[in-house]
Amino acid sequence: MAGQMIVVGFQGNDVDDASVKALREELAASEVGGVMFLKTNVKDLATVTAMNRAFRAASPDLLPFITVDQEGARSSG
Repeated sequence: MAGQMIVVGFQGNDVDDASVKALREELAASEVGGVMFLKTNVKDLATVTAMNRAFRAASPDLLPFITVDQEGARSSG
């Protein structure tokens, strides 16, 4: 379960994006332990909420860390 120690950034800004779907599969397989939202992932509040729900649903027994990178720039519009 070393994957639980890994938090990754990702591409995409919608729950149906291929990269977001792939990340959900990695979470379900315990290959990663969390996600980091970057500015490019934030389209609007509803979409971020939907992605958060999808990430949590992918690993309901061990919820993933969900973080926001705000290093040097605003992560929201």
